[in-house]
Amino acid sequence: MEIKKSAIPYVGYTYQTLHGVLILASWLNNPTAYKRICFEADQDDIAQGIDDIVIERQDDKIDYIQVKFTPSPYKEENSFSWDWLLTKSGKTARSRSILKKIFDAVQEVEAEKMGDITLLTNKIPNHEIENCLKDGKIIYDLIDQNIQAEIKLQLGSEHLARTFFETLDVKDTQKNYMELSREVRTELEKHSKIEDIDRLIVRAGEWAKFKNYPTENGWIELHHIREVL
Repeated sequence: MEIKKSAIPYVGYTYQTLHGVLILASWLNNPTAYKRICFEADQDDIAQGIDDIVIERQDDKIDYIQVKFTPSPYKEENSFSWDWLLTKSGKTARSRSILKKIFDAVQEVEAEKMGDITLLTNKIPNHEIENCLKDGKIIYDLIDQNIQAEIKLQLGSEHLARTFFETLDVKDTQKNYMELSREVRTELEKHSKIEDIDRLIVRAGEWAKFKNYPTENGWIELHHIREVL
């Protein structure tokens, strides 16, 4: 199904929420996996820029997932590329690339609380990215030297860049909106009926949009999911 141009931001946020709901479904399958989850976290102690889905584990470490959506992943101009990662979003001195925004956010995370940091996207890696992406990690030594130079310029040094790529997990799901929606519903059908699943998806969108909902600072606990279902 083709997405209306004017609706791309709306679908992008919904796609992000569906990934969050998929994690809620996995939590129902494994109730001891997490302590609490937040969508669009805006607390002072949560790093901004990697805050689309934030998961606090039982060991108090925190996983961060940043979701990037494109409506037409098979178009070459929408590929997962170095140009996409490194192009600055504005023309002022404060403008930053996607890679720099994620890097800056990771620097804010306390080492003792750092869990997994994930860039999750339905973009398809182009040849340059594919050559240096191994088992979900970008391998610095496999990056073209011209790209390395730009990365060092943006991130500050080779050491900082290497440490960052060792930390960052990259997951290209290659699921479109409808595929993800079907997967979410299939997983939740193990636990409830269609009308209850619809209600959870709507409620999850509200949890992402409104402050201090369903609890202070927007944290979702397992009982909130069960109550909706």
